[in-house]
Amino acid sequence: RELDQLPAHIEKLEQDHEKFVVLIAEPAFYNKPTEEITQTQTQMAELAAELQKAYNRWEQLEEKQ
Repeated sequence: RELDQLPAHIEKLEQDHEKFVVLIAEPAFYNKPTEEITQTQTQMAELAAELQKAYNRWEQLEEKQ
């Protein structure tokens, strides 16, 4: 059951991560207050870590089959 749900969860995480990539790639992003830049970068890093964790879990579940 968990294995069946992981692809959709990973896809959502990837979409959310891509939004951060696009946001940070904009030159105007770095004109924002330092706190906002730091917060956004932290959120992006946390999302990337969650995405990696989901990929690792998917791999573990695939190996058990």
